[in-house]
Amino acid sequence: MEKGKLRVEDAEGKELSVEGFLSVALAIQPRFMLRYIVFKDLRERGYAVRCGKDFFWLFPRGSKGEKPAKAFIRILSERDAVSLAEIERLASLAENMRKEAILAIVDEESDITYYEVRSFKAADTLRNEAEEQKEGGRKEGATAAEASLLGDRVFIWDAENVRHIHDFGTLTQEGKLQLSLVEAAYLLKKGIISVKNASEGARARAKVGVAGEECENVKEAVSARMDFPQFVKHASAVDECFSAKFAVYEDLRERGLIPKTGFKFGSHFRVYEASCDKHSAFLVHVLPAEHTFSTHELARAVRLAHGVRKRMLFAFIRNGGVKYVEVARKKL
Repeated sequence: MEKGKLRVEDAEGKELSVEGFLSVALAIQPRFMLRYIVFKDLRERGYAVRCGKDFFWLFPRGSKGEKPAKAFIRILSERDAVSLAEIERLASLAENMRKEAILAIVDEESDITYYEVRSFKAADTLRNEAEEQKEGGRKEGATAAEASLLGDRVFIWDAENVRHIHDFGTLTQEGKLQLSLVEAAYLLKKGIISVKNASEGARARAKVGVAGEECENVKEAVSARMDFPQFVKHASAVDECFSAKFAVYEDLRERGLIPKTGFKFGSHFRVYEASCDKHSAFLVHVLPAEHTFSTHELARAVRLAHGVRKRMLFAFIRNGGVKYVEVARKKL
């Protein structure tokens, strides 16, 4: 009708204007305008489109629908929300159907931003060469490096003890290695380091000074090492998201990737594919499986990742395992 190629009459034989037709269509289908805006955009880009109940089916340019669809499109308004479970469902459906899953988000000015949604197979990435601590923990007979827990970070003071620990922490000018809680937990679980709670030891020594005598439990507090469950308990008290973040960190490490903090990019981790890489390849943000995005939240994360030439992954725990979905800007 807008192109002047079709006339539509009402039941009384009166020709409908485009405005009149849109009013009728909206009364039947409240989200009609969103669908029409996307349909019109795709047609003007040269694509063949078929409208389904839940999706638009997108065919290659120049095709009249005789070839299989290359993608399916889920349409949203910028006011809508979309759950992580729905994004996972779309990614899984795309993988099973061997098609692309696309989100088309229409803003208040009727501009459309397209996003591709896909599953991320961390197992498909290349493994790096630093396998000593990733595969089997410390070598047989090797002594675990001594580390001190001070509040929300861990230090290894002797530079000689950190030479065999690759790609972990930050080496200071003074020769000590500073580890984050997730890094320290991973190395502790692998037996590469041992950890003592230096703060607890200081409190115990202070107690000795006040009491004027030592008792057995004070001696133990000063000298005892933390086992993995004790360390996790402490870390979880510091960071309520620690358990989920550690599960994702461990999964990425076991797949040969190198996660570092992604705070400067607004995410939990920036991830390198190899130790020699100067720039990280991914941003990974850990979310509850039941998380629901606003479209603004989703657009902000993807735009930032795109702007720094990284891929945006969202990680979550489902059925005891770590899963990832990737959302990326899509140019049609």
